[in-house]
Amino acid sequence: MMIRDKPFVWALLVALGIFLAAPGFHDTQRAPQAAQKKAAPSGTQTEPAPTTTAAAPEPAEPAEPAEPAAPTETAAYRKPDFLVEGVPREPADELPLPKRALALEARAAGLAKPGRRFVNHWLYQHSWIVTGARFGWKDGDVALRTLIQIDRSLEARFGFGARSERVARRALAYVEARKSS
Repeated sequence: MMIRDKPFVWALLVALGIFLAAPGFHDTQRAPQAAQKKAAPSGTQTEPAPTTTAAAPEPAEPAEPAEPAAPTETAAYRKPDFLVEGVPREPADELPLPKRALALEARAAGLAKPGRRFVNHWLYQHSWIVTGARFGWKDGDVALRTLIQIDRSLEARFGFGARSERVARRALAYVEARKSS
């Protein structure tokens, strides 16, 4: 599934100030026209394909009506720790913040030397967790505490992570203040 198909991911990226622009991304209406404009290889003639008329398929017998589905509105999202006006809710199909932080911790613990791929992964997950916690998502404070430990470990082992730790600490102070009020 493409990022453009997940509105939640777009909301998160916009909240983080990340904007993606791919060539032709907004050209969804032009795609069929582009296929029509393709020229035939030189030296070949193009003729219209013969058309045939086929009888319309007969409709199948109507199936028995299904039972009304239970409302999925509440099942699609987790209950937040606190409400923030205008932010997206935490989708239930995403990894919860504490589990996301623990997965990041496990990946960082098994690291002998950080490469660009790990650093990019760490930055993305760090931003996701901090932003989600500030949005009031469930157990964001627990995830932020784990994130602070990861940042300390990375700083001690590899010399980076101090700025991210400060960001996580500020977010934790914000979350704790919002949860207590």
